[in-house]
Amino acid sequence: MLPFPYPTVPTTARGGESVLVPPARWVRNAGAGGARTQSFVYFLARMVAPGAAASVVQVAGGSLEAVPNAVIIPLPRGERATVRDLVLTVWATGTGMQRAIVVKGGTPESPRVAYLDIDYDQPSGAGKRAETIPPGSFRRLSTAGDVGTSIECDESGRRVHYVLVHRTTEHWLGLGFGGRLRPLEPSRCRPMPLLPRIEAGPLLVPVLGVMTPARARAYEADIGRVFVRYEADERDHDSAVGIVDVVVE
Repeated sequence: MLPFPYPTVPTTARGGESVLVPPARWVRNAGAGGARTQSFVYFLARMVAPGAAASVVQVAGGSLEAVPNAVIIPLPRGERATVRDLVLTVWATGTGMQRAIVVKGGTPESPRVAYLDIDYDQPSGAGKRAETIPPGSFRRLSTAGDVGTSIECDESGRRVHYVLVHRTTEHWLGLGFGGRLRPLEPSRCRPMPLLPRIEAGPLLVPVLGVMTPARARAYEADIGRVFVRYEADERDHDSAVGIVDVVVE
C-alpha cells in the first residue's frame, strides 16, 4: 500500500524488462511512519510478474519484492537514443535513478551518457565523467511532462521542483527534494521544458527544492549543463545545473 491516497494503476512493464523502483521496505516504512519521514531512491530492478495493482520485481542480489505499480517506472526493451538525446536511466557505477544526456562514443542501443542529476563538482568526479549504459537500462525523454521529466508546482507561494515518477490524467506522483515522494495536483503544476533556449536573461533553477532566480554564466550543450550564479544567504553561489532543471523567465 502507498503511504498516501493514490489510485490503483496497472503497469506497462512486461516480464523480463528493466524497471526503476524504490525498495519495498521503504514503501512499508513510509506507510508506518508517514511519507514525509522516508526518503526514496529509485534503483534498477527486473520485472518478474506484472499485476493489476502491484507487481513482483527482482532487485539487486536476486531477492523478489512486491511493490505498488505506481512506484514502478518501466524501461522499455529495445529503446534507442542518439547524441544530444535525453534519457532516464540509473547511475551505471553508482546508486540511483538519473537523468542524462547522450554524448559521443556509444551506440543507439548502449549509449554513452553524461549524468545531469549528480553534483557536477562531486569529489569522485562522477559529475564530469561519461559512462556507457547497457541496453534496456534507459528510456528516452522526448516530451515535457512525461515520466522522468521535471515539473514545478505552486506550494504556499513557492514554485517547488519535482521529478515526475507516475502520472494519470487526474493524478501525478512526484519525487521532490530529499527524496520525498508525494501525490501532486496537476492543476497546480507545470511541466518544465526539456531543452529550454538559454539566453542572458533571468532563469529559475532548483535550490534545496525551490525554484530560485539565477543568471546563466555559460551553457555547455554537449554535456547538458547550464553554469549559473544565484543568491542565497546573502551570498552569491555558482552551480552547474542540468538542462532539464532550468526554466527561462
